[in-house]
Amino acid sequence: MKKILFMLAMLAFIPFCNADDTKEVVIPSTEDVCQNVYYTKENYVFAATEELLDKAVKLVAQGDKAAFNEMMQAQQIFLWKKNLEVYIMKSKLTKVKVRPKGKTIEVWTVQEAISSKPSY
Repeated sequence: MKKILFMLAMLAFIPFCNADDTKEVVIPSTEDVCQNVYYTKENYVFAATEELLDKAVKLVAQGDKAAFNEMMQAQQIFLWKKNLEVYIMKSKLTKVKVRPKGKTIEVWTVQEAISSKPSY
């Protein structure tokens, strides 16, 4: 009985289509995905890799200013000025990878570090 239920459960996840049933897959262009401009906020951490961002966020949560400053001195993390125009290249639950307008560098930051409107 368990085998039958398992097989039925597996069949529910298999897509059924015949060989003549072809669907066009539309992959959005980079322009479509990255067309909205966002703006950086002041005093938020940016890092070249997601791992460095995670480390910096943990240091802030622990209140370890010395270790945070060490990462800044080693240029592993940095703070950008506010209202820098950026495009979202990749998005996760709490983090985003952004690219400054007119540049090719991509960096990671927290979602809260960017806004759809400039701040004054």
